[in-house]
Amino acid sequence: MLSGGATFGKFHFGFLKAIYEQDLMPRIVCGSSVGAIVVSAVCSRSYEDLHEYFSFESSNPLPNLKITSDGFIDTLYRILF
Repeated sequence: MLSGGATFGKFHFGFLKAIYEQDLMPRIVCGSSVGAIVVSAVCSRSYEDLHEYFSFESSNPLPNLKITSDGFIDTLYRILF
């Protein structure tokens, strides 16, 4: 269970990346508030796609996530982080 708390979202990505790299990713992950956003971004990919997803170079943990053409996720990211 990933909690809420706005800036904790960056920690959630780091935690999920670390357990993925150690091959300890659980079958069920849930979250509330920003934890739910992080979980939806990670769990919407196949296990094989997570390697590429977690190999981001910048400090932005949502590197390729765009749902709409108006940049909804970019705006949400600026508000939360």
